[in-house]
Amino acid sequence: MATESVQKGTVPSGGAEIATETNTEDSKTKHWQRITVDGRNGKSVTDALSASTPDGTVTVTTSSTLLLAANANRVGFSINNIGGANIFVRLASTGATTTAGHRITPGGFWDMQGIGLFRGALCAITSSGTADVRVCEW
Repeated sequence: MATESVQKGTVPSGGAEIATETNTEDSKTKHWQRITVDGRNGKSVTDALSASTPDGTVTVTTSSTLLLAANANRVGFSINNIGGANIFVRLASTGATTTAGHRITPGGFWDMQGIGLFRGALCAITSSGTADVRVCEW
């Protein structure tokens, strides 16, 4: 991976703006690096994020329930189980089961972003009853 040395607020040759910040916390100096990405898959991040974001609540039942449709422009997603039953999330549009997948307990949260981000559909099921699930995609 190539690196480039730049000063705060300047624009390197690749076009992305980079800035670093320093903060002292607990008598230790910490450094953060912010990077403003100029584009993704030929689109600016602003364009990708302004696409349809299906934020909302989905009621998951004992039948496989779609949480998110596939989205090639997905940058990340979060699933928050605000209901009273365990949910089991499958990385597919249908076929969620209680014996496989990512279990999210009541009050639990799962998010995915960055390297390895899944951009396909996600569905979920409960083992009994219903659970309200807050879903956010960006």
